[in-house]
Amino acid sequence: MEYPEYDNYKETNIDWLGNIPKHWEIIKLSWLFKMIGSGTTPDTNNLDYYNGDIPWVNTSELRDDFINDTKKQITRKALNDISGLRLYPKNTLLIALYGATIGQLGILKIKATVNQACCALTEAKDNVHIKFIFYWLLANRNNILSYSYGGGQPNISQDTVRNLKITLPKFREQKVIVKYLDKETTRIDNLIKKKEKLIDFLEEKRQAVITQAVTKGLNPDASMKDSGLEWLGEIPEHWEAIKLKFLLKKKKNAIKTGPFGSQIKSSEMINSEIKVYNQNNVLENDINKGNNYISKEKYKELKSFEVYPGDILITTRGTIGEAVLLPQNIEKGILHPCLMRIQPDNNKLNSKYLEIIINESKFFRTQLFLASNGTTIDVIYSENLKNVKVILPPLEEQNRLFNYIKEYNNEIDTLICKVEKQISNLKEYRQALITNAVTGKIDVRDLV
Repeated sequence: MEYPEYDNYKETNIDWLGNIPKHWEIIKLSWLFKMIGSGTTPDTNNLDYYNGDIPWVNTSELRDDFINDTKKQITRKALNDISGLRLYPKNTLLIALYGATIGQLGILKIKATVNQACCALTEAKDNVHIKFIFYWLLANRNNILSYSYGGGQPNISQDTVRNLKITLPKFREQKVIVKYLDKETTRIDNLIKKKEKLIDFLEEKRQAVITQAVTKGLNPDASMKDSGLEWLGEIPEHWEAIKLKFLLKKKKNAIKTGPFGSQIKSSEMINSEIKVYNQNNVLENDINKGNNYISKEKYKELKSFEVYPGDILITTRGTIGEAVLLPQNIEKGILHPCLMRIQPDNNKLNSKYLEIIINESKFFRTQLFLASNGTTIDVIYSENLKNVKVILPPLEEQNRLFNYIKEYNNEIDTLICKVEKQISNLKEYRQALITNAVTGKIDVRDLV
């Protein structure tokens, strides 16, 4: 859509603002609010300060949206005892000054206190629409963050926020711009949600199709038999339900858990020679990344944990049950304590087929869940993994199934990639629309 521009513009002499409509003003942000302040964190060891009825905002709760509730509530005693705490009214605008959420925004729809990383802009003056300032800060976030300082954890100060120069039309025009942006951003956000749901649907369909393929096969007319697994039902008659431990190389430690944490410390994995393959290598499907290395002397001590081409690495802590097949010509290395190594017997089991079963079929993960007695799984143990049953077709059929699944995955990945690109374009359009509207590059007054 092409948008009209204003009739007359003037220079701002601020590089990242450019020209603005002639009738707009440039006003320091501190002039638009009666108070700009912050808060603090009550002593977490003092039980008298928590589980009260006064909302307390942490910067992790700033998500560029309204704030209707908080994860934690403090007591009246905390508010009375601690001089750094203040109860801010509704329609207070919050911005995160540092941390992982630096620059994130929120507008209070409740009375609340805040932590020390929140800058609170409160009691806007009569000529200020709070949502317009919200949109302006959102549009100019990257420019604002360019004023940050500090190394590992960049900060923007309250003084930086106070001294920001805002491009501001009259209140009535602010109101019109906000109304238009509310309508359009809601429309765009709804489109994004629909496309995100489409991705979820495609991922669910992927898992369902793959699970069907590796448990029932591709021939709908195949004779079936009971799998012996109540929750799985029937499998093709010529397939087997066989424990993983019978499909491994006939050697000691064909399933091998990484070393205990006490055997290899973080301080021993820095600036050395032999790679330590870790969870990120598996989760990001990137064998080459990472900077965990041990010395040759430490490697000799931990040589039994070495990995080889054709091994399957599987995550065993946190995000569990994700796998990657090690290709040929890998860098020499060992297991991280959070990984397990599987060495399939390729005369019985196609390793690429097993990788797909672990990553993308529901029945493998279901067995791990049942092996843990139905509790939340945080850890995979080698004994549980050995006894997981693989629904095994003949090797030639495994190869056909792998090729079918590979082609199907490519189709789904292509569709998901297209949808993700659409989402990215919508987000870029949303940001550009907000930026252009609140800086006067486009005139939306007749579009409401």
